[in-house]
Amino acid sequence: MNAPLLTKIVETLKTEEGSVKQKGKHICYQDHLGYWTIGYGRLIDPKKSGAGLTEDEAQDLLINNINICIQECTLNFEWFDTSPEPVQEGVIYMCFQLGMPTLKKFKNCLEALEQENYKEAANHCLDSNWHKQTPRRSNLVADLFNSA
Repeated sequence: MNAPLLTKIVETLKTEEGSVKQKGKHICYQDHLGYWTIGYGRLIDPKKSGAGLTEDEAQDLLINNINICIQECTLNFEWFDTSPEPVQEGVIYMCFQLGMPTLKKFKNCLEALEQENYKEAANHCLDSNWHKQTPRRSNLVADLFNSA
């Protein structure tokens, strides 16, 4: 399909399907028949046959979200890009699960990472409400920090 036609179809469907955004981000909404939808008319309601995402689409979203985490970590932590790979990996897992606003509340852990005191950072992960809520994830991150 030629690019001008694809552009025309995209713009028409964006107008016809509509979308719902909050704070600049697409959120799910119910379409005119009451089915849950996201983006521009993407049916996600489990009550409707054919709804949902394909594995490729879910993988694309995951990779996009990981790239957003990498960008946010690079922008927020001067030490991130020069940290050992296991530290970068652990911080990305934290950012992915917690989001940057919550990750930034881990002040003692982040300070230890900045000072390259990875054992102390690991201890802060294990001595947190996060560890009580999701011990498997916090143990994974602590193990990564300890291996650096």
